[in-house]
Amino acid sequence: MGKRGPKKGNPYKYTKEFIEKEADALLEYARTHEGIPFLCEFAPKRGYSEYRLCEWARENNKLSQAIKELKSIQKHKLMVLSLANKVNPHIAALILKCNHGFVEKQALEHSGQIKGEGTKIVIVRPNDSEDKTKTVSRQVSVQ
Repeated sequence: MGKRGPKKGNPYKYTKEFIEKEADALLEYARTHEGIPFLCEFAPKRGYSEYRLCEWARENNKLSQAIKELKSIQKHKLMVLSLANKVNPHIAALILKCNHGFVEKQALEHSGQIKGEGTKIVIVRPNDSEDKTKTVSRQVSVQ
């Protein structure tokens, strides 16, 4: 087998100062972005993935708060722009469900009674005597 080449990847160690500058940049992006702000749009423009940004947020409170603010702004813009029909409301609803904990509920209204005799449940169990072939049957009417 041949020799492998040099290791690839970014050996750069991200400092706390760098991460906090990125938190400031993220807040600026979220507050001034004309459209809907997304981490998956911001991070690659800055040279890293959104997953790396989330890893940093676990250890850096300032970045964690910046991400929470971005999500709040994102939620607000999705709701306002979809109500104004400036973004697809179906896609906005999907993003709100997946990323912001929204749930779709359906209310069912029932009125009136079910007519008829109801449902009969037959309970069959083996008799406690030695003859297991006999069964005891009881009918219960449910209304």
